[in-house]
Amino acid sequence: ENKINTLLSLQPTLLHSLDSLKLAQALQKRLGERKLRALLQVNAANEASKNGVSAETAKTIYEEILSTCPSIMLEGVMCIGAHSENRADIEASFKRTRDVFDTLQDKGAKILSMGMSGDFEMAIAYGANLVRIGSKLFERK
Repeated sequence: ENKINTLLSLQPTLLHSLDSLKLAQALQKRLGERKLRALLQVNAANEASKNGVSAETAKTIYEEILSTCPSIMLEGVMCIGAHSENRADIEASFKRTRDVFDTLQDKGAKILSMGMSGDFEMAIAYGANLVRIGSKLFERK
């Protein structure tokens, strides 16, 4: 609950880490008339260390948030690639998230956010149209 208050006080432009129906409903209660743009976080690698909905339940949860949380404007999905040295594992997590995204385009999904500094090129190859680059920006040459 305190995290929700802190989040809303920051007035984010786009919440990347909406990771459950429960969180969406808690946010909905607090938002009132305010709107919040958000992406549904998909745990496409099925890693216990990561938050997010499973690729298998993502479409159902996305639709449930759309129908029960009018203050949350879902605009797409986000994933963090598999935490692996194995390129095939990372690619598989991006492909699963892209597949979810494809099923949601008729529901208004426009943003496919995948990839960070270490794997953003691979994410773009799998259709990402938003990447989260941090450490790469501050890399010393």
